Amino acid sequence: MFNPENRYKELGNSKKRNLNEIKSILSSPSGALDFFFANADEFREILVIDRADNIDDFKRDNYKNISNALQIVKDLSSFNNPNDPVKLYRGVLLGPEDVEPDLSLPGMCWTNSEQSAEEFLSFYNDDLIDDPNYAECILIADYKTVDIDWVYSVALMLDEPDEKELRIYKDSKPISIDYQVL
Repeated sequence: MFNPENRYKELGNSKKRNLNEIKSILSSPSGALDFFFANADEFREILVIDRADNIDDFKRDNYKNISNALQIVKDLSSFNNPNDPVKLYRGVLLGPEDVEPDLSLPGMCWTNSEQSAEEFLSFYNDDLIDDPNYAECILIADYKTVDIDWVYSVALMLDEPDEKELRIYKDSKPISIDYQVL
């Protein structure tokens, strides 16, 4: 059930950028929307960006969601120090073959909220929650600011504003990681 290697193969990232570039791209809702529209090829997996026909409609339709996404990001990092830790959570379902999660390959999709990680488990695993062969688990990790794909994360929140997903770069390793079986 818990196989983060498959998720590494399926999920994308944006180009790695230095923190000054990230800070500039994400400095304002209008500027971020301009960036996503102008760089739509890099974010073609993000439907709201890929389907945008013109900049005016794109900005009008997405201003509120981009503002909310940028606030979440700004609450987590000032982008001043690449080594600053950011605490993240990830919900996983352990199955009969997975008594414990593989903490060496914890996956790429995280959130800044433990509650969001728990809600993810409830929403996506309804059929298995009552099965005694499966257990809900929350991973808790600190990642360096530089290991989080902030630009792609904002794009994901633009596309799915209720998810609050933070994407980790594929080669990133947590500073520290633990888990809690619910």
